[in-house]
Amino acid sequence: MIPNESIPTRRSLLSRLKSWDNEMVASCPLEAPELGISREQGQLVLMAPLHAVGFHLMTAESLNGPWQDAGMTPTVMNDHFCWALQAGGGAKFFRLQSR
Repeated sequence: MIPNESIPTRRSLLSRLKSWDNEMVASCPLEAPELGISREQGQLVLMAPLHAVGFHLMTAESLNGPWQDAGMTPTVMNDHFCWALQAGGGAKFFRLQSR
């Protein structure tokens, strides 16, 4: 016969599963989806896949920043979030950042 102390209780099993689940989530960092660009009818169009929910478009005039929210609401087209910008002006850099 097995002593009662060696049989895990439901509570201890759930606690172990929760701890394991938290470790798994912590070890899988969220990577930014790829940001695509195209030129259409004199505009630049930035595109991100629809699974980019929770990310927002950031912009800067230099790769070193400072980075700020682009302040643009995307449209949805062909399974992508799209941001249309007028071509021209100085250099601008874009990235996606999780909220």
